[in-house]
Order: sequence, then C-alpha cells, then structure tokens
Amino acid sequence: MSNIYNFIKKFLVPYVVTFIIAVYNLRIGSILSPESFSRISSADYLIAFEFNYFIFFDTFSFVVFLPEILIITLIAFLKILFPYGWMEYFLYINITVVFFIIYLFQRSMLHLKINNEVVTICCFLFIFSIDFLTWPRYILIDTIYVGLSFILIITTLSISSFNTKKIFTWFLCILLILLSSQNALPIVVMSIFLLSIYRIKLNGTFTLISLLSLFLLTALLYSIFTTQVMNDSYLSEWSQQTMSLEKLGIVIHSRPETYINISNDFFGFLKLFCYRFFSFFNPYASSFSSIHNVFNSVISIVYFSGLVLSTWNWKFITSQHQQYFLKLNLFIFSIAIFHSSTLIDSDWRFRFPTIILMIMVGAISMQSILNSSKTGATINSRGNIAQKK
Repeated sequence: MSNIYNFIKKFLVPYVVTFIIAVYNLRIGSILSPESFSRISSADYLIAFEFNYFIFFDTFSFVVFLPEILIITLIAFLKILFPYGWMEYFLYINITVVFFIIYLFQRSMLHLKINNEVVTICCFLFIFSIDFLTWPRYILIDTIYVGLSFILIITTLSISSFNTKKIFTWFLCILLILLSSQNALPIVVMSIFLLSIYRIKLNGTFTLISLLSLFLLTALLYSIFTTQVMNDSYLSEWSQQTMSLEKLGIVIHSRPETYINISNDFFGFLKLFCYRFFSFFNPYASSFSSIHNVFNSVISIVYFSGLVLSTWNWKFITSQHQQYFLKLNLFIFSIAIFHSSTLIDSDWRFRFPTIILMIMVGAISMQSILNSSKTGATINSRGNIAQKK
C-alpha cells in the first residue's frame, strides 16, 4: 500500500498540479500583449523572407532582434503549421513547459534527498504562484524562458565533475536563453561564475559578502551612470525613454502608487535603486485584487521564512543542501539586482524565473526542520545528518 502511495506522490503530483494550472489558463484562453503584436509582426516578416535569417537581420537590427529570435521563429512555424489556431497551440506548448518545470523540480528535490511529503507540498505551492497562473496564456516567451533558465540553473548546480552530457546541456541552454530574452544576463553570468568555481565549496560568509559587494557595486555604478547620462542629448530614443522613467522615480512600471519623489542626482538614483530592490521581493500593489496580493504573499512568505529557518537550523542542513541554498540565493539576488538597475515590469513579470528558486529554498528549510526534529540528530564528519541508534 505504501508503495502505491509513493508512486502516486512521485508520478501523479506533477500531472495534478499542471492540470490545475492548465485549466485556469485554458479557461481564460490566449492573450496578446503589446509585446506579442511586435513578435507576431516580426514572425510575419520572417515567413515572408522564407526563414532567411541573413535577410531578416539585414532588414532589422541584429542587436535588438537576436535575443527575441527564438519566439519569433516559434510563432512563424506555428503560423505555417496551424494558420487559424496557432495561438491555441502556443498556449499548449507553454502548458507542456509548465509540466516539465514541475516534473524537473520534483525530480531534482527527490534527488537531493528532500523528504517526499515536503516535495509534494512544495509542488502544490506552484498553484499559489500568480506567475504560473498568468504568463502561460500570454503569447510571450516568458514561460519557455523560465523553463530554459531552470534547466540551466539545475544543470549548473549539479555539475561536480566534468560530465560531457551535462556540459553539452549547459552550453545548449546558454545558447537558447541568449536567443530568448534580453533579461538573461544575470542568470548566464551567474551560471558561468558558479561553473568556473564548481570545485569550491561556498560558505555563508563568502556568499553574504559576495551579495553585498554585488549590490553596492551595482547600486554605485547605476547611480553614477544615470547621473552622468540623464541629460545627454546624443542618447538613442530608447535610452531617452529609459532616462525619463528614472527621472520620474518609477519603481514598478505602470504602477503609479509605487512611484517615489527623487532628486535627479546621485543620491536620488541611489534611493530609487534601493526602493526597486526591496519592491522586487514585495509584489504588493494596491491596484491588485485582494486574492492576487494574498497569492503573491504566499511565495514571499515561503521564501523569507525559508531564509530565516535555514539560517537558524544551519547545522542540521546537509552539506549538499547548504551548497544549493547558497547558490540558489546567488541566482535570486543577482536577478533582483539586475532588474533594480533596469526595470521591474508592472506585474512583477521579471520575477518569474525566481519563483521556482524561492520554492526550492523553502523546501530546503522545511527539510532542515524535519532534520532538527529528529531525536538525537547529529552531524557526521562529512556534514550529513546522522541518526543516533
């Protein structure tokens, strides 16, 4: 009976969670955003050019359109295969990606020896993520990008020796991510950094100093750069639009209630950067519905309670879990710092890649509670939990 129960938890949970998310998104149907129309228009050109990318990039900006070419190509293929229902099939692809995300999350957690019940609880947390209840139905690259990002992050964290298959997967994910989003920089850079030091075990002090240094350095560079170029008449149209957003004190784009008054100098922009950073982790907006804010709070509470509990029970966390905990937070904070210096979208859309990582931190903290509750739990010489007989 217990074997059947374990089978159900291991194999049916991802299907059940995905089914709930799919029903919610399918009930509403595909949605186009202003960005979607731009990608569709570019896909039409790609079809007209008969998928000749040389002509396409010669016609349009290579720098601007290269990070978008994955979704443009996908839409172009779908429009050829399914001329009248391609949007519906795009949604199906996103739902399929959601399933693989949750399945990979579950398998990764079980591989880390996280308790089966903890993994099951954390899988159902995806249902409380507004991001997973929102973005799969949009004709945008976000869901696919999050899936690719998660594969890259898991692959990076799992590399402990030279493994041809994992290295190939790592390179392929890097390539696809760079072709899917302009926001890939922090994930790609952190993946390269962690892969370059994969033989080194991190500790809490080093990680904290690294994060503080990254935060301060980025904040200073952002404040200095913005102050120097804000009145430059030679800026491109896009740069001028960006500077206008900075001058207005926009914390969350298109959320006027989050805007702050700042002076257009170094200290004003430094203040704006700090407000954006803390707002990244607090996706509350008075213009959201109550249920929207409650759901957003669930993931934030899981993450921050996970930070506190994991730190409190640090000696009860295995060495492998400690490394995952520290490296996951490097990814989360680097993404937050990057968007604090660029833009946080109106629905906290750019927080989407961190949701899975936050839930993983929560899973590690729950496991630490279970470990600490074991009677007579001790730590062996390798840093693993051992139970006294």
